[in-house]
Amino acid sequence: MSFKEKLLDFYDKKYKLLMIIPIILIIFAIGQIAYQTYQTGDFVHKGVGLKGGSAITLYKESPVKEMQSFLDSKFPGEGISVREITSAGKTLGLVIDSERQDKDGVAQLVAAVKEQSGANAQEYTVEIVGSSLGESFFKQTIWAVIIAFIVMGIVVFAYFRIRHSRSSRFPYAYRLFH
Repeated sequence: MSFKEKLLDFYDKKYKLLMIIPIILIIFAIGQIAYQTYQTGDFVHKGVGLKGGSAITLYKESPVKEMQSFLDSKFPGEGISVREITSAGKTLGLVIDSERQDKDGVAQLVAAVKEQSGANAQEYTVEIVGSSLGESFFKQTIWAVIIAFIVMGIVVFAYFRIRHSRSSRFPYAYRLFH
């Protein structure tokens, strides 16, 4: 008996045992979603573009870790994140994301970034995204995913219904799939 035959025999006779694999994957996925929800309050990580806030783009080389630790010490507990902008392995600048939307809060953050990096007005940009725009986009995304799953379910159901139908109810569709 070849390996392929053994595998098919195992699949045919012990398919219930193989159901353990997707069940374990589903349990891990639900656990990860629950952990994410517990940690952040949302089941998916929302960046500044979705939950609203400010993004300062600094077009100047500056160490990410130093900037992150400086901003964390200056604004403790605010969840400010610092990311690198790279191109072809070369660092071009930084993006600093914050939940701050008010002008005074953003001005304080800009002042801290300028203090740490020594940047002038031409070396950074500030972008403020309102939370209503992000929330609207997130709701539309959720609806798009739900509709996509429903349509995929209908397609899979129709495909297997037609493919495994031996009756003459769908003779043309039956010939398409065989």
